[in-house]
Formats: sequence, structure tokens, C-alpha cells
Amino acid sequence: MSMPFSVRKPESVPEIIPEQKGDARDKAAAAVGVNPRYVSDVKRIKEEAPELIEKMRKAEITVPQAMREIKERKREVRREENRAAIESAPAVEAIRGRFSTILIDPPWDWGDEGDQPTNRLTR
Repeated sequence: MSMPFSVRKPESVPEIIPEQKGDARDKAAAAVGVNPRYVSDVKRIKEEAPELIEKMRKAEITVPQAMREIKERKREVRREENRAAIESAPAVEAIRGRFSTILIDPPWDWGDEGDQPTNRLTR
């Protein structure tokens, strides 16, 4: 059986070398001369708190300060959720029944919160 066409191997095939690949974040950081983490942080700030971007442009706050602000806002949201959950929970006096476990948190100091040497028992 003969092939209707012939396959010929070219004598020279130009090698295609792709551009150096890397993280876009790293390339952007190198372009402006900052730490790559700052690029990620600024992107997150822009998504979560765009009003802080303008403060950063005016040099009123830094990237780490903006990140702390975002973190504190998230903490405050969790605090509000916890406050709402506490307010909607039934009063302790209303809870009746038998329980197999009792949890206590005594107010006394055991003396082993890092103030004693670790090579001997304190209790």
C-alpha cells in the first residue's frame, strides 16, 4: 500500500522558545520595585475596601495599615454576629435538663502558664 503523499523531514526546524513564564504578581512587583506581597495586598484592598485605595494614593495610610483596617473590619463583623447570637440565645435559667458533661473555668491560677520551669511538674 503506497501513501498518496510523502512525508519529508525538514532539515532545520526553528526552535520556538516561549517567553519566560512567571507569576504576574512577581512581574508587576518588579516593574514598580516593591515586594510581590504588596501587589497581592493592594489587589485585595481594591476588592474589599476600595475607599482605602484613595487614602493610600494620598499617602495617608500605608499598605500594611490598610490591611490591618480590613482585618479589623472583619473582626468587628464577627463580633456583631456573636453579639446577635448571644442576644438570641435562651437565658441560662431557662435551660433545664441532665447533662453528661459539666464545663467549668475556675478563676484560680494553677501557676503553670509559662511562669514555671518546664522540667518539673507544678501540679
